[in-house]
Amino acid sequence: MKILQIIGDSYQKEDFHYEAADFYQMVLNIDPDNLGTLFRMRKNFNRLNKDYEIWRIDNKIRRLLSPEEIAIPNSPVDKGKTFSQLLTFDGSIIDLSLHFVPPDGEVLPLISVFFNGQIIWENYLSENVLTIPVKTEAGTNRLEIFPVNRAVDLFKLSYDLEEN
Repeated sequence: MKILQIIGDSYQKEDFHYEAADFYQMVLNIDPDNLGTLFRMRKNFNRLNKDYEIWRIDNKIRRLLSPEEIAIPNSPVDKGKTFSQLLTFDGSIIDLSLHFVPPDGEVLPLISVFFNGQIIWENYLSENVLTIPVKTEAGTNRLEIFPVNRAVDLFKLSYDLEEN
């Protein structure tokens, strides 16, 4: 499958767009939800000015991406444990919002937030909603929340495309 994608990329690089589309279609026949190939196919159709095909692929990509809001039922995350969520994005920059139940007690929770293995935020949680700008990868991304000193109760994830 990867070889078919590479051949399609080679044709596309040489401006043989119809041949590239044939190889990308072979990949999609094997794996219809392959985001990387869908992005390549979209770029290819854009060069061919095939608006209907672009619209069709955009709709398919949109269905594969994570919803803009995800409810997390019954999700207290104990201290020392990790909450993990896989999210699918298109590689854009987003504002990721984590919605927490207000903590009870006087000690603020200290949390670390990781995105694709990199720490993107670490501090005491003083607000109920934490919003962090994040550069996503095209395809599957992993969000992890690690409470350090006390449990936290996460009830929703949401995101918006960052304004340019």
